[in-house]
Amino acid sequence: MATDPSDIKEYARPRAEAASLHWPTYEKQIAQESNWRHWSSPGVVKSSPTGSMGLGQLNSKFYPESDWRDPYVNIAKSIEIMAGNLRRFGSYRKALAAYNWGGGNVGGYTKPDGTVVPPWDGRRETISDQGRHYLDVILGSAWEEPDTAPAPTPTIVYQDYRDPGPAGTFAAQPKGIILHGSRSGKDGNPKAAEYLGTARYEVNNPDGLGWHATVGENVVAVHLTPREWGWNARAASDKYLAVELAQATVDEPITDAQVDALADWITTRVLPVWPRLPMYFPTHAEVERSGETGQRDGKTDVFPDQARADELRGRLMARLTTTTGSDDVTKAEADALRAENAKLREQVNGLITAVAVLGDDVADAHQAQVTKARAIREQFIGPRV
Repeated sequence: MATDPSDIKEYARPRAEAASLHWPTYEKQIAQESNWRHWSSPGVVKSSPTGSMGLGQLNSKFYPESDWRDPYVNIAKSIEIMAGNLRRFGSYRKALAAYNWGGGNVGGYTKPDGTVVPPWDGRRETISDQGRHYLDVILGSAWEEPDTAPAPTPTIVYQDYRDPGPAGTFAAQPKGIILHGSRSGKDGNPKAAEYLGTARYEVNNPDGLGWHATVGENVVAVHLTPREWGWNARAASDKYLAVELAQATVDEPITDAQVDALADWITTRVLPVWPRLPMYFPTHAEVERSGETGQRDGKTDVFPDQARADELRGRLMARLTTTTGSDDVTKAEADALRAENAKLREQVNGLITAVAVLGDDVADAHQAQVTKARAIREQFIGPRV
């Protein structure tokens, strides 16, 4: 149940910066709130006497347990609150004061009896002792605003998890991109934790497995360049690019935020290298059923059924159509890509049918051999009694 502070910071920093928060300031803020510790003991969320919970010390009077129980959800909610405060009040001193002292105390409010409490004027003398100490710890006694606000970061965050040993480089243009599901089997594992565990596994796994990217919600871990390949689908590995979508179990959906991240990776990282890459996205299960892997392992990722796989591809293609733009792909090129995609799908379906027929032929031949053997046995030895 323990959560390493370094894991949480690794998750929190790109999200804080994407929300235009100054990371050193936010890092100090959470150190003051909880010292980056979510649990007080195994299974028990760290709490204050006033009912503030976990990493971001979210007050349980105002936030449901679903917001504060999980450490990754807790810190994401904390970032959301702080970013909202900064947009509303326009300065770190007031945004931090609102987080600690309350938005009403900073922005002003009207009491039930009609008394108007004016907004806080931002002076040391007019804030609570607790609020004053809070700002002193995070901003220093002069309450100076951060020197520079971070430049806005892309909506999609990229993290470098370089594969230490690519299997090789593609001999020809890849046929498409295989969609894998990470499948840790941990039912209820948060997307963020599934993403982080999968990204780290790619770098450190003992089996020499490798794929190009692990895809979380608005975040991509990059493992291989588009020209390299790694072992992930047996004999098909050197024919396709491949991604792992953070998906703990077969029943877990692939979210729109994951589709956005995947589409961005394809648009910004893959198409500049392979501009004519077929927009063909078979699942691992489909590639195995086609016989391209050379061995049947019973794969079911991303989804074992065609309907959900097609729905996922439909969302991805819609996102790619939106992000690519007319300057990058003409209508004729888009039509050609769709035609090539349809042709490849027809070929895969043909291979699946051929494999099924071959299986039936083998079964029929085997049965014929058994029948013949029984006849010979009865001829020379007599019927079994």
